[in-house]
Amino acid sequence: MEKLVVGRDCGSCTACCKELTIKHDELKKFAGELCQHCAIGQGCKIYETRPEVCRTWHCLWRSMSQLDDSWRPDRIGIILSLEAAPDGISETVGIKFSVIGAPGVLKSKKVVSYICGAVENGIPTFIGAAGKIGMAGGKGLINGDAKLQNAMKEGNLREAQSSIWNCYRAAKAVPQVPIDLDD
Repeated sequence: MEKLVVGRDCGSCTACCKELTIKHDELKKFAGELCQHCAIGQGCKIYETRPEVCRTWHCLWRSMSQLDDSWRPDRIGIILSLEAAPDGISETVGIKFSVIGAPGVLKSKKVVSYICGAVENGIPTFIGAAGKIGMAGGKGLINGDAKLQNAMKEGNLREAQSSIWNCYRAAKAVPQVPIDLDD
């Protein structure tokens, strides 16, 4: 089990209660639909007896002490999560930046710096774009982007922002396919 930052809990954040697709025997819901047990701004109405899938999943803000409180998903508009790396990459797990709010957050210096730092450290880094309710969203791996690599070498924030934005737009353009909650 992953270690969580001591003293850091979800509080009034309910981002995962709405923004994640859950395909589990105990709970099924599409991304973009609020969980039936969620009270916005308060949390889970059945917290003590919530399904196992909800007990064991945590966004990276809960487990990465280097992320301050401004990175809580409902505050920044991004859910950071672990993501399996594609075949052919030496690392097996990466970080996914799933945009849940205004996508302009991807142009903020803090987010661009964090994405660039992850890429620079060889962490597979994905930019995720939500799909319509019932449809799978898109994601793009940004590590191989030559424009981003050059921007990082030159310390060019504007070019890095542009590369990240283009990756988001490409993820948004991925054809959406229906999600079957029962498969």
